Order: sequence, then structure tokens, then C-alpha cells
Amino acid sequence: MANKLIKCFAMGGFALSLNMLEVSYANGQAHVHGAGDLLIAQEDSQWQFQFRLPAADLLGFEHAPETQAQKDRLTLVGEQISDLSKVVVLPSFCKLTESDNSLNNLASAVSGVHPHGDHEHDDHKHEGHSHGDHKHDSEHAHDDHTGHSDITLTYVFECKNILKQAQVTIFSIAPSLNTIQAQWITNKGQGAQNINESAAILRF
Repeated sequence: MANKLIKCFAMGGFALSLNMLEVSYANGQAHVHGAGDLLIAQEDSQWQFQFRLPAADLLGFEHAPETQAQKDRLTLVGEQISDLSKVVVLPSFCKLTESDNSLNNLASAVSGVHPHGDHEHDDHKHEGHSHGDHKHDSEHAHDDHTGHSDITLTYVFECKNILKQAQVTIFSIAPSLNTIQAQWITNKGQGAQNINESAAILRF
């Protein structure tokens, strides 16, 4: 699954859009608990939504699960992020075609923990590392030099009509997440918006 996503995003306008957003994200972005990022790119009728959220906010911890409660939490979050209504809501003319997440990067350290949200990715958990591609970390949790960890969730949609807005609902499963900085590049141009649970609708 990871390789398919990398190949998909390396084609056409996706590559330019994602590279620009990656550079913007990398420049001066510090890991802050309670604050996440959402990168959005459009290529014709395809839309990619990539969330980068502190593990502390999504899971409640930033390391491989050690207690049974942490293992149960990891499994629960894996199930929740597979339910799009708990992550992002788009109009009915948009259909999910690809999804991936980095939860297995934590789960792989503990035998018997397999988050459901990454079921399409199990056969390629280490593929991103073997290719040495550091621009596409959507399949792996990101650890900075201070030991903090981010979880990445990636969703690709095919939209038959013009997408004008999206509602972000992931705050309901990450109660300590206060704000998300969204940035996007679409056929219409670039944009950015800060959202929170009470003001969670993106307008492109």
C-alpha cells in the first residue's frame, strides 16, 4: 500500500503540490502538544488529506504501548481512524480510494497489536525506509530529536464534482487536540486556515 501511495503522489501536480507543502511544513515547524497539521493537495479529481498529529494527543502516549490499557487504546484509535466520520467529512460525491497511517510503526514494537486502520499497509511496513525516501513519511511515525512522536494519517479521495469545503471531525477522538493548521494547494490556488473543534469547516 505504501509503495502505491508513493507512486501515486509522485505523478503530475501531486508531486509539486506535496513538495511545496512539505517545505512549508518543515520550515520552523516545532512539535507542540495540542496542535496538529493538515496538508491538502488536489490533482484534478483526486484530493489527498494528510494529517500530522502529536501521538500524545491522538493516543495519550508517545512510545510503543507498554501497558494493556495503552495497547487497547492503540487498537481503538486504529478502528476509529478507519471510520471517516470520525476524521473528516466530505460530500457524498467524494469516495475514499486510498488510506494509510503510521500507527503500525508503534504497534510493530509490541507483538499481537495490529491497529485496524492500517490494514492495507501491513505488507509494506518497512518499504518507505528501504527506499530511503524522506519526502514521503506518511507511512511512518515521525520522531524528532526531543523524543516526541507524530502520527500521520493519509486519505485519498476521488471527487466527481467541485469540492468546496470539508469538515474535520478528528477532534472528537483526540480530546487534547486544540487546533489544526490546515494548508492546501488546489486547482484554484493556495490557502491556509486554523481550525478547532468549534470551527472545524475548511472552505477552499
